Amino acid sequence: MLRLPTVRLPLGDDAERTRIETILSLSRVYLSVFALVAVVLDRTEPSHLAGFAYGLLAAYVLWSIAVFGLVIAKRGLRNRVARLFQACDIAWPVLLTSLTTGPASPLMPSMMFALIAAAYRWGLRASLLSAAVASAALTAESVALQMLGVTQELFVNALIVRTAGYLIMALLIGVLADTEKLRRMRATTLARLTVRSRTGRNIRATIASGLKEIAQIFDAPVVELAIREHPGDAFAWRFERDSDSLRWVTLSADQVETTFAQDLPSALLVRLWPSGGEPRHEIGLDDDGSRIRLRSNRQAVNAFAALRQTRAIASASYKARPDLDARLIVLDPAAFAGAADVQFLQALVEHVGPGLHNQYLTTRLKRQTGPAERARLARELHDGIVQSLIGVELRLAVLRGAPHTTPEVANEIYQAQLLVHEEAVLLREMMQKLRPLDLDDKTFLEYVRMAIDRFRRETGILTALHTDLDAIDLEPRVARALGRILQESLMNVRRHSGAQNAIVYLHRRGPGLVLKIEDDGRGFDGFAGRIEGDALAQDFRMPRSIKEHARAIGATLAFESEPGAGSRVEVRVIDGTRKPRGPGIEVAS
Repeated sequence: MLRLPTVRLPLGDDAERTRIETILSLSRVYLSVFALVAVVLDRTEPSHLAGFAYGLLAAYVLWSIAVFGLVIAKRGLRNRVARLFQACDIAWPVLLTSLTTGPASPLMPSMMFALIAAAYRWGLRASLLSAAVASAALTAESVALQMLGVTQELFVNALIVRTAGYLIMALLIGVLADTEKLRRMRATTLARLTVRSRTGRNIRATIASGLKEIAQIFDAPVVELAIREHPGDAFAWRFERDSDSLRWVTLSADQVETTFAQDLPSALLVRLWPSGGEPRHEIGLDDDGSRIRLRSNRQAVNAFAALRQTRAIASASYKARPDLDARLIVLDPAAFAGAADVQFLQALVEHVGPGLHNQYLTTRLKRQTGPAERARLARELHDGIVQSLIGVELRLAVLRGAPHTTPEVANEIYQAQLLVHEEAVLLREMMQKLRPLDLDDKTFLEYVRMAIDRFRRETGILTALHTDLDAIDLEPRVARALGRILQESLMNVRRHSGAQNAIVYLHRRGPGLVLKIEDDGRGFDGFAGRIEGDALAQDFRMPRSIKEHARAIGATLAFESEPGAGSRVEVRVIDGTRKPRGPGIEVAS
């Protein structure tokens, strides 16, 4: 049975729609201009009402240019406007061919543009519908021209062949457009969820956004992520699309045994008959993504499908380590068509699983280990993995400079060397987060100087400390929070800003202390100006950890950004700073 692809665009597909509308509007301009040139050069065209026909062609050109300008100005079109333009794309060829010898008109192929536009806007169904409407309109046009005496005879066989041709072309173009959009959507989804799983700071928020997107892609009402750790209880994160909510549920012993049965395939899709009984459609994949026959494990598959009491269920497993299993479960996925969708679900789990596992371990580490244990782990990382990475980086540098190394190989070695260096820097940042900050008013200034000095040496970004203080009064909890804010801000400068220079300001302002971190990088993405107060509390683009540290000590926090010119983080806290003695600038060396 032929199963056509079903496309479900993820959240935030406005950029894709804008891209499609821009391409279509520009293509329409080219088509209208060439149509006018073709009719002008062919002296036998138009066959009647020549003045009106030339005027209509000119109007078509102007309309196409106006639509192109509208798309560029509005950055895309609303769906209602796009449907109106689709109707116009069918109507224009009908009008133009009626004045240029009807079915024999050289403008007849322009109807193909309407089929292509429908396919790339909405997919196969819209393309077939456009072909049917276009065929009916052109047939009515042919009958009208024959009745008016413009054409001598009505060629029924030509009408039938043309209608079949349009439908066949609509089918082919629609399938190609759906397949292309499906591939783009899958690649984009994999990349987005993979990055989110590896950069997210809150595992609950990461899981909620990931399950929500999966539910939308596969048009499923419920998506679950079941996790079992040995030894320990099994549980599941359950996202319900109707209520847009994420719940944590404990799995019973029967649910654990059925969900994590050893006989279950790595990935599967099961569709059940409405009346129950044996599944009517099954797909199973092994760990390599190859399709397998469900014979010896049919009992486990049937029990797994019956447990959720749904019409269809799709699932893919992930084994992070011998004592930790996970399984993603999609209930009633309307957008699943066949084995390719199951393979995509399996690839999604394999790409996102490692990042979520790292977040899970980090969360457990923060909750279960005290300051002394985190400090010990940081020392082990520094003495073990970090030193090993530094040794690998040095060996790569020696190998790159060897006489027998070709330029191509040297470039590959250099890319590997950059990757190793980046991983070493990331590990150092992790070590800084793991180490407890034992700061007070006597050690805070020295810590700021040391942090800036280390940041400059490790990143190469010229960083200066501008302060008029040599002593301050700070409660230990305030000193620790400001230290974390400085640490997180400098990390963000290194990761995202692309800056060459940075300045840390530490000044007394009235009864309070002001800490500012500025850089000359690209600024925050999608944000320009200054944000603070209630607007900042409701904005999810700014670094969450910095906001949490500032809120914990009752500090006033503000972010400033100028795209292409840099950004600023400003924190003000009441601290009882002593009167400053002598301004100065200190540059970390």
